[in-house]
Amino acid sequence: MDCIFPGLDYCRDEVHNCEADATSCIKPAYYFKCRRTCGCKGNCQDGDSACFKIPDRCLSTNGNCYRFCGLCDGCENLIKDELCKELRYLCHVENVKYFCAGTCNKCKYECRNKVAFTAVCNNFKAKGYCKMDNRHSYIIRKICAKACESEYCGGFYDQC
Repeated sequence: MDCIFPGLDYCRDEVHNCEADATSCIKPAYYFKCRRTCGCKGNCQDGDSACFKIPDRCLSTNGNCYRFCGLCDGCENLIKDELCKELRYLCHVENVKYFCAGTCNKCKYECRNKVAFTAVCNNFKAKGYCKMDNRHSYIIRKICAKACESEYCGGFYDQC
């Protein structure tokens, strides 16, 4: 799935004082203003940093948070590979895992939460979305497979 919005110059810097710095480029507010400078790699992108601030946007249909919400795989690095190499020992940090998914082997296992932050899936599970039978529950079970102990993990959580 190509998640970059057609017709938009998606990989552009919105400000003129951008620098390709590993620490800065993994901050959502900075990255979304300095995409080109940071690298802007891969086809699985989000529209803006609001995806990080309002995780419930994953339940809306505005299509602006593809990567954050796990609607596209997001298995590649978003920022330059050399920046991710600097951060490879910090893959346990959610922002590093999001921006350096390739370096951090985010997609190593089929049974995984595709949503960017584990806390989002845990929140959906706590709200009961994993077991509901509504228009959101199927998607939640797919994008939060590990947290929901869903059929996408073979139905057995300890296999994940």
